[in-house]
Amino acid sequence: ANPKCWFLVHPKEIFGGYCCKKCHWRHMSASTKSKKHHGLQCLQCEAPENAPRAPAVAPAEPLKLTGAEGMAEDDGMPSEIQATQNDNCKGTASAAAEAGAAGAAAAATAA
Repeated sequence: ANPKCWFLVHPKEIFGGYCCKKCHWRHMSASTKSKKHHGLQCLQCEAPENAPRAPAVAPAEPLKLTGAEGMAEDDGMPSEIQATQNDNCKGTASAAAEAGAAGAAAAATAA
């Protein structure tokens, strides 16, 4: 949903139409104060070129739009789990590419 993001929508529905809560926060706040563009739970799986843009559905529990200083990351995550999630995204991206533009709308929508 964020026009400045080219990652796939997170497979967990709690992230809405975004790759992570941080991406939603940046889209809604238009803040440039935060150095990190994505949260700890972002899988950072690049969407295929022809992936449709996801609807702007907010995460189930979005980050507060109070400013970068008080903003929490998406619940934190140990780097070992992050590495496992990054390995898992390879299958998601290749499956989406195989499905093509028509069938990939649900599996591969850009955040």
